[in-house]
Amino acid sequence: MTNLSISKITNINPVTIREVLSSAKISRVEKIQFMKNNSTEIKSVLDIIPTNSEYNALMKERPLVKFKPLKNSFTKRGDKILLAKTLNISLNEVDNYIKN
Repeated sequence: MTNLSISKITNINPVTIREVLSSAKISRVEKIQFMKNNSTEIKSVLDIIPTNSEYNALMKERPLVKFKPLKNSFTKRGDKILLAKTLNISLNEVDNYIKN
């Protein structure tokens, strides 16, 4: 196993979840066990409003693709919602913010 030992994880956040699930050194069985053991914490991550640094980390891994709305329509909407919450602006103002 890697230095990312599932048993040592104490703080569940989107980056941690991504690291665990994308790791090639953690077995599929361990990933499933991780999700089962931490299902409540993983669900609660969805209710957290990210800080600016957390938002930047998320966007670094999956940048907003401005000109591919059909291919990325679902993730683009999620990105817009995250951006609106992080910037404390309405969802309707996001397109103007990106354009400017």
